[in-house]
Amino acid sequence: MEHEGEILHPRDLLVDVWQYHDAAGASTLVRAHVSNLRRKLRDVLGTSDQIQTIRGKGYRFSA
Repeated sequence: MEHEGEILHPRDLLVDVWQYHDAAGASTLVRAHVSNLRRKLRDVLGTSDQIQTIRGKGYRFSA
C-alpha cells in the first residue's frame, strides 16, 4: 500500500516484502502469494480488483 499505483516487479516484492535475498523462482512464489491475497480480498470486500497484473512487468495496487 506504501507504493500505491506503482508497478512492482516480483523480484522487488520478494526482497522488499518477504526479505528474500535470492530471486530464484520469484514469479512462481509471488504469483502464489498474490493469488492468496486476491482470494482474501474477494472474501472480505467482494472484489480483488485492487491488485492488477501488469503483464511482463509485475503488479500494481490501487485502492
